[in-house]
Amino acid sequence: MKRREVTVVLDDGLHLRPLSQIAQLARTFPCRIHLVNGQQRVDAKEVFDLLTLSANQGTVLTLEADGDGEDEAIGQLAALFATNFEEAETGPAEC
Repeated sequence: MKRREVTVVLDDGLHLRPLSQIAQLARTFPCRIHLVNGQQRVDAKEVFDLLTLSANQGTVLTLEADGDGEDEAIGQLAALFATNFEEAETGPAEC
């Protein structure tokens, strides 16, 4: 099992959009993946479970992955937090 701590830095905490990103990414891995907030441990592949974390700005969470692809899963999920859940911007081309 691999573990890594991440900190929520989003001003609004973890709301539906970033939680959906976590679940969508987690589902691409065959391993079991959980997020832990204190004594609460939830399945990272289930958005509704993630919603119960109530992770506000500054909350330190633990990512856990166990099984095939656990290293890559932890790395990619931690990257979501590190990049503040930013997606590649595809804004209008300059004229």
